[in-house]
Amino acid sequence: MVQLNGGTVKSMEALLRWRRPSGQVVAPDAFIPTLEESGLIVEVGVFVLEEACRQTYRWRDVGLPTAVSVNVSPRQFETGTFVNDVHLALERSGLDPTSLILEMTETTLMRDSHESDVRLATLKDLGVRLAIDDFGTGYSSLAYLQQFPVDIIKIDRTF
Repeated sequence: MVQLNGGTVKSMEALLRWRRPSGQVVAPDAFIPTLEESGLIVEVGVFVLEEACRQTYRWRDVGLPTAVSVNVSPRQFETGTFVNDVHLALERSGLDPTSLILEMTETTLMRDSHESDVRLATLKDLGVRLAIDDFGTGYSSLAYLQQFPVDIIKIDRTF
């Protein structure tokens, strides 16, 4: 996100890409579902989270006051270690928790709304910001938004 008056970079999103040895970039929709199905998305998600926190800390350390958004897969969010993984990534990197924005889809949050609420509250206690990504593609009820302690709603363009 860039602030229009002044052009200051306020935040960016960590995006995972796969480059083949030939140099060809494989689109995320071609490999993320396989990572989800195999369960490897949890390990890859931890790697992305740690790298995003580490790099954002470096940028902030050299004077670029930015935040980073990291997408969280449903499988990753539902692990019993997710909150601890976030805590460790912040601790290891030294990144201020308010500089981390975790993005989850509304479908992810509604799979077990009570457990989601508990996890989100714990993440908020750490100081991270929370976003619902692609709002309008799942349950699309504004009433659900009151249930969760989110800071940002990213509305899907089809909505």
